[in-house]
Amino acid sequence: MIWTVLSTVGVWLFIGVLRLAGGQPAAFGSPWRLPDWRLLILLILTGGLNAWQAVNQQPQFMATAIISHRGVDAGHGVQNTLGALRHVSKQRPAYVEMDLHETKDRHWVVLHDENLQQLTQRSVTPHDLTLKQLQRLVVRENGYRDHLVGWETYLRAAEAKHQRLLVEMKTTPQDTPHMIQRFASQYGQRLIHDHDAVHSLDYRVVTRLKQKVPRLPVGYITPFNWVSPRSVPADFYSFQRISLSQEFILAAAQQRINTYVWTPDTSVAMARMWALGTNGQITNEASRLRWVVHQPVATQRWAVLQNFVLSYI
Repeated sequence: MIWTVLSTVGVWLFIGVLRLAGGQPAAFGSPWRLPDWRLLILLILTGGLNAWQAVNQQPQFMATAIISHRGVDAGHGVQNTLGALRHVSKQRPAYVEMDLHETKDRHWVVLHDENLQQLTQRSVTPHDLTLKQLQRLVVRENGYRDHLVGWETYLRAAEAKHQRLLVEMKTTPQDTPHMIQRFASQYGQRLIHDHDAVHSLDYRVVTRLKQKVPRLPVGYITPFNWVSPRSVPADFYSFQRISLSQEFILAAAQQRINTYVWTPDTSVAMARMWALGTNGQITNEASRLRWVVHQPVATQRWAVLQNFVLSYI
């Protein structure tokens, strides 16, 4: 139905542009006699009715969780550091999303990149150094400087602030055997107690954590929307925003599976993801997202219209 309407509008727009430019499609011949002003009114009415239908057929806006990407809000602090955590926790996001890498001495450091070149100007990996060596490194970003931090220290700081975490488990070929099982044994019950969650791009992490700690919420990160909500034993999905579809969100909702999206950072992108019905947004602009989701009903409907229009561009 909607494609029929859109196709019709497209034809009318094409004809209208040619008419206003002084041309006329030969296929329509001389019977086409509508004055230009009537054609424009018809186009406006058709487009308006189509937009009205889109807005009123969308489901109501659902609550969307605000999740701070790498623990940063609006560039305050260095990603995955205690300084950034202290700042963003004042915003009270639903989760602070952060990253873990295994170190040379089988601990974990809070870090996203597999190489430290960008943050420290040193071409080393977490597996090249012990946790103590890593914690001595100075990291710089957004005009701030800080130190890398171990997982245990970061976790205690979050617990002291009653801040829930969404832990991304990073894996590399250099990881020690049974790393995930060891993490589950050491931290699984503690994360459950803190109401934290874990997600990963690695399918093995998802399956092994669910086997080892069934009550721990575990999610699957995927850049592409190609899986069925039930094809992976995950409690939620974390999707890259350009691949997320409303059909998948609705299918996941029917299975009572949450969908989180990363990383909408502009108001328009946030409004689009909100209109699609995502359960949460992992963003570098947590305070901006809080502003977007507290807009009045009229603005919410404008967000639906934005989503409808931009979906076809």
